[in-house]
Amino acid sequence: MSAQPRQAPWSDSYDEWRADAADPAFSEWLRSGSEPEWTAVVTHPFAASITRGLTPDEAMRRYLVQDFQFVDSFTALLGAAVAAADNFESRVPFGRFLGETATTEEKTYFHRALAALGASEAELTAPPLEPVTADFRALMDEARRSLDYPAILAVLCVAEWSYLGWASLAGEPLPGGPGGPGSFVHREWIELHEG
Repeated sequence: MSAQPRQAPWSDSYDEWRADAADPAFSEWLRSGSEPEWTAVVTHPFAASITRGLTPDEAMRRYLVQDFQFVDSFTALLGAAVAAADNFESRVPFGRFLGETATTEEKTYFHRALAALGASEAELTAPPLEPVTADFRALMDEARRSLDYPAILAVLCVAEWSYLGWASLAGEPLPGGPGGPGSFVHREWIELHEG
């Protein structure tokens, strides 16, 4: 991957860390080593405003336009995960997730939400990309082309764990319900990402 690895801020090796860890997963060790940046990402005020149904329509439209551009590269990366995994059992979860992303659930959400928010056809098909969108798409495309299973898995994990962290901020009842703030745009965004 072209990004330079940063010096790990944690001092224990994985083996030392997991001896006392409540959740000894390797991914949790990596996540804990990215603090405080990780918490800053998952508690970002913009994500919190989505989970409370308080994001203004214009801001939500701009965000979803960019996020929709992410979906194409993400879908291709999921396909690469299916191809690069070393056995059938490892391929199945990626194949299932690929089906959910490429069919009705996620694709339909973006089309309905962006239509409700007044997005133009040009915003759906060829919007100017924000630098962070272009950079993350390039990272996903690089991982996909590599067919390096650990690199693919790392990029997918960060992306999905970020979304899960954001969606986990939502309380009950979800926004977009009767009499509550927000709309289906907010509620379904949470539902897509909380599991």
